[in-house]
Amino acid sequence: MERILKLTIFLIIVAVILIAAWYFESQRREGLGRVAQRIGFKLEAGQHRLPQTLDSAGFYLFTQGEPLIQNMMDGARNSDRLLLFNYTFVATEGFEGRREIPSVTDEGTILTHMQTVVAFIDIDPLPHFDLSPNDNSKRTLPGDFRPVGFDDAGDFTQHYRLAAREEAKVRALFNEQLLAHFALNPGWVIESRGDQVILYRQDERMKPEEMVVFIDQAHYLLDNLRLHLHR
Repeated sequence: MERILKLTIFLIIVAVILIAAWYFESQRREGLGRVAQRIGFKLEAGQHRLPQTLDSAGFYLFTQGEPLIQNMMDGARNSDRLLLFNYTFVATEGFEGRREIPSVTDEGTILTHMQTVVAFIDIDPLPHFDLSPNDNSKRTLPGDFRPVGFDDAGDFTQHYRLAAREEAKVRALFNEQLLAHFALNPGWVIESRGDQVILYRQDERMKPEEMVVFIDQAHYLLDNLRLHLHR
């Protein structure tokens, strides 16, 4: 009898957790729908496959788990097409995720990483680079990406690490003014693959009411990169 009672209590707890998760996700989708309508974007609610154009571009983030995204918004800002969505992957603490090989090991805590991503599609090409917080986390990039250091940019290197496929072009792009700008705006990840760029903040999933500001911030960073590219 006691065993049945414990099992019943366990099943009730599981049911409550599932109902709560469903409720919060449904509330989130409704909130995203209102935001999308207000800014003139199209919302594709639920889970979808990562668009092929992003999957084939070689972004580091999308190698960390399955090519699945949630609640994608599709729209434009100042003639730039952009996608806004959530990307989630799991990995053992201290390890990177993997798409083909399971990232879960018998050692350590399993963490779920969720982030809201802004992806700009078919823009005027930028050099290929990877900008991420200088937090000592492991970040295995393709072999043709090389670290780019700046001897006289201590404030920048305190917050960021930079790697590039085209070092000379990236070093010219990240001039003194741009380095100072990013030093004052820590926490961003920017992955540039030519005519496609994604921006996000690691492990930060934005609330619906934060989406418009998040889009504006990402677009401002992209515009700043383009401004310095043509100087």
